[in-house]
Amino acid sequence: FSVIADRLYYDYTSDKVQFRAGRQRINWGINTTWNPNDIFNSYNIYDFDYEEREGSDALRFKLFPNYYSSFDIAYKFTGDFNRDVFAAMYKFNKKDYDIQLLAGKIGEKIAVGGGWAGSIKLIGFKGEVTYFIPYTSQGNHNVSFSTALDYSWSNGSGLMATYLFNSSGGNDL
Repeated sequence: FSVIADRLYYDYTSDKVQFRAGRQRINWGINTTWNPNDIFNSYNIYDFDYEEREGSDALRFKLFPNYYSSFDIAYKFTGDFNRDVFAAMYKFNKKDYDIQLLAGKIGEKIAVGGGWAGSIKLIGFKGEVTYFIPYTSQGNHNVSFSTALDYSWSNGSGLMATYLFNSSGGNDL
């Protein structure tokens, strides 16, 4: 007999506030394939052995000022401050586009980014960009940008094209 606890957390939710402490999935990415803004649970899309990411040991506070916006702040504990992730994100809607702005610390770098999701006529248009800045003299600056266009027909078929640019040319942040 064995038990595996994948998610264990405390959650408090009211009309305008949510607080969660414990193992949880924090997904800040917008795009379907490449997610520079998903700084809490980054992964390689070619690693398909585990369908759902295991989540993070984290504290998370969300504030919902109105129906069209939210403010999210989270801290992921790793046991090593140089690997911890701490960030804040503001989401809002402007002219039928969902917009997000984020800033924080990921490992030994500062991350500043944003993203959008909307459409151009009947074609979905999404994108996100994050600029990683080392806060010590070690390391390189890095920009990661992704965008996607998608279209769905009434019969359920769809087509998607996506693009990723990583200024470091590799997968290291």
